[in-house]
Amino acid sequence: MVNEAESWASLFAVVDLCLGDARAFGLDVVAPKSDEEMAAAAQHADHLDGLAKLIDGNIAEAAGAANDSDDSDDEQVAHAKRLVTTLVSTSALLEACFVATELCCVCRLRRPSAFAAPCGHEHCVDCFATLLRTATKDTSLLPLKCCRMPWDMAAVGRVGALSPTELQALNDRAKEKLSAQPLYCPNSACAVGFVGRRFVVGTTAVCPGCQIRICAECSARAHEGSCLEAAEDEALLELGGREGWQRCPRCRRMIELVQGCNHMTCTCGAEFCYDCAARWKTCKCPIWDEMRVLAVAQLRLGELAPAREVRRLAVQLRDRDECEHEGRWRRVEFHERRRRCEHCNRWLYIYTLQCRHCLFQACEECRGRRI
Repeated sequence: MVNEAESWASLFAVVDLCLGDARAFGLDVVAPKSDEEMAAAAQHADHLDGLAKLIDGNIAEAAGAANDSDDSDDEQVAHAKRLVTTLVSTSALLEACFVATELCCVCRLRRPSAFAAPCGHEHCVDCFATLLRTATKDTSLLPLKCCRMPWDMAAVGRVGALSPTELQALNDRAKEKLSAQPLYCPNSACAVGFVGRRFVVGTTAVCPGCQIRICAECSARAHEGSCLEAAEDEALLELGGREGWQRCPRCRRMIELVQGCNHMTCTCGAEFCYDCAARWKTCKCPIWDEMRVLAVAQLRLGELAPAREVRRLAVQLRDRDECEHEGRWRRVEFHERRRRCEHCNRWLYIYTLQCRHCLFQACEECRGRRI
């Protein structure tokens, strides 16, 4: 029994030394900086795995001789089991170093990259999957891009971040965004919404969700004769006329201009004039409304900006109505409680990104994926 106790003690001493070496190497090393560090991490992990297997074998032998053991042996075995758990978890931390990691452009953490955008920005699998699912619901993120460089949808699908059903839904929404005449289910209780052109036969389509027949020309329920505005559409148009709304000439959504110029970009991708609904740059309507341009200038300079500076920026905005927002943007921190992103209208509480040419302000997501 004395020999067995000495054997356990020697083994425990070796384990303590190996664990000490592993901790000295640094378990918080996420990505080794050199091949030497990578080899050292692998060596430590191999030693720990070998010790865990050796102790497991000794525990099995001790269990086979359980009838002849005393309380001190039971304590040794219990301690050995705890050491095995420590060895396995420490080895797993070291093995995490073997996986190549990159800085995810979304969560800003170093993780294994699932997708590298054409611009070079890396995306971890969690952030990439979240982005794809968000784009399925929010078509303003489509077509998928980063830094104005479009993504190859085939490459996105090969990553495997989405299930086949989710990937099909994403592809349908991308086709909806690019379609010259998108088709929608008129049934307000149906969860499908967009109906892909693969469901169209002749002049009618069948909704894959609720199975109703749809006119492929006007998105109303299938009918005979020419397409006419439905009664509910007439009521909506009357309300929009009173409120000053405009209807997108492509997808027929009603849109309200809260701030900015008359250049409208609908979520479906159509660009048109807010005053007359004509395709952008085909009419002679004024680009800016005087009150709106002053409001935008005040927004971009902040609530505390002097009136003279606001008027000066308003003049510049009229001169730079077609700014392409090229080049690097500046980060602007503000003292007011909050500001809105001028693109998605979301409240921002710490900082905005600002175009250096026209002072247009946007959130990180809009700057990278919508503008």
